[in-house]
Amino acid sequence: MRTPTRRPRGRLKDDGASCALIVRADDFGMCRSVNKAIADCLTRRKVSCAGLIAPARFFDEAARLCRLHPGWDIGVHLTLFGEWTNDPWKPLAPLRRIPSLLNKAGFFHTLPRYLWRQKPPKRQVEREYEAQIRRVFRAGLRPSYLDFHIATLDEYRKLALRLAARYRLLVSGSLGENEVHADFRRSFRLNRSFDAARSLQLFRPGLNITVAHPGYDTAELRRYTIPGQKPGQTARLRQRSFDDLDARIFDHLEKKLGIPLIGYGDLRRTTPHG
Repeated sequence: MRTPTRRPRGRLKDDGASCALIVRADDFGMCRSVNKAIADCLTRRKVSCAGLIAPARFFDEAARLCRLHPGWDIGVHLTLFGEWTNDPWKPLAPLRRIPSLLNKAGFFHTLPRYLWRQKPPKRQVEREYEAQIRRVFRAGLRPSYLDFHIATLDEYRKLALRLAARYRLLVSGSLGENEVHADFRRSFRLNRSFDAARSLQLFRPGLNITVAHPGYDTAELRRYTIPGQKPGQTARLRQRSFDDLDARIFDHLEKKLGIPLIGYGDLRRTTPHG
């Protein structure tokens, strides 16, 4: 399967008044159903970039898809958590050097509050973050950005910024992006008339971002649950996220409103990092 010819993407001008949108998909590598959905989104221009979870069980499959499509804009979705009860994740750094990141079973903690209680030393967090970045590079990939799974703390974000400089990457959320709530995508899908004035009110001059978690509602994804969640809820929510990613939204924004869809790779090529 070959990568289709890429459409020319807009670039953010330096006039302070131009406007662009990043559509970021998270959790690439989580499972086959998510991998297939994100790959379809990237191919069909439903998203502009996607973050790989290096410790996830299906990372290798996602990396193989990325190598087959070198034009895809990918990032490293840094994680300190493994929230799935049926599929816990292990850190990539040597476990003896990151004890605070481990639960009693030797996996990541499931939720932030359990990890924050351990007060992880910054050096241990940095070791794990760098191990994840290095795994993506060792897979033969060239990511353009870093972002964070579930949550992080300011002190750990600063660590990521230093690592980003070392590996010549950008950090999603550190470039002044205005986050556009995902509801605008669903509103468009359900109402094809989609008032232009209303959409303009959602976007600000400069960079805008909306984050998606696409997946296909399959038997595999229905097994993924977090503590306290109803069975099948993850699969339903991820299928809805995929359905709401309509390429016509972005055609409308670009052609009617002059708001191009771009990725962090486009930005990286115009910054000192690249």
